[in-house]
Amino acid sequence: NSFRQGSAAGDDSLHDFRVALRRLRSWLRAFRPSLRDSVRRKHLRRLRSIVRATNSARDAAVHSAWLGAGEGDIDESRRAGYEVMRTRLRKQRERALDRAVCAVERFDRVAPKLKLRLDRHAEPFGLLLSEAIIDAATALEKSLSRIRDWDDVRREHRARIAAKRLRYLLEPVAKLAGGGDALVESLKSLQDLFGDLHDVQVFSSELERASRKVTDQTEPGLSDLLHPCQILADLLTVRQHLGTWEGKKVAWIGDGNNMANSWLNAAYRFGFELRLACPEGY
Repeated sequence: NSFRQGSAAGDDSLHDFRVALRRLRSWLRAFRPSLRDSVRRKHLRRLRSIVRATNSARDAAVHSAWLGAGEGDIDESRRAGYEVMRTRLRKQRERALDRAVCAVERFDRVAPKLKLRLDRHAEPFGLLLSEAIIDAATALEKSLSRIRDWDDVRREHRARIAAKRLRYLLEPVAKLAGGGDALVESLKSLQDLFGDLHDVQVFSSELERASRKVTDQTEPGLSDLLHPCQILADLLTVRQHLGTWEGKKVAWIGDGNNMANSWLNAAYRFGFELRLACPEGY
């Protein structure tokens, strides 16, 4: 439960737990035909459910690290949006870590039962492993050939999983074959490449959702008559550059629309001179 702290050490613990689970699931999947009498589908479903329960915690940790790394480059005009996103990620991370802790507790209950079943099983390991490696390599080749573009999210995800499964099978025996270590490193690089691309896609979606939420919360007064948020932004810009609205003359050139009406309201409220120039009929 060390990753409940939300610290760097906690993130490392969560990462190690997820890697160990992925390795276990990959091996059970690879040897599924010979383990059919020992490992049932319900065990695989439970392991999959446990892994999925940790996904959001891992994503929140990665995205928070990205956001923190760029904090020094955020200027004042973007500070408000940055703080909204940081708060959103912090809350998501807290909720996600609670789910991850529950997942660990579930694994602690599943693991002893699974170990008892596996201990009863005995078959020639070399033959089974060679068949599993060939099948995994074929699956990776097919997955890579189906990717059509950089944003082909579903197929990229499948290729990443296929590379990971093949790598996990090769790692224990890599040193027994010439070039085995280099092949494992190549698979790891491919997996990391697809993983980074996945993180970018997920974070982009999160930014889009956060942006929509902020817009929904701050634009309820927008209508054909008034545009309150835009006039507020414009007034703040005037104050930022000119210091005050008093004694200033503001010119609006354009349609007599909701922005023109908003400028009229602002001029009445703050006492500056407003001159409107609108085309006839508009």
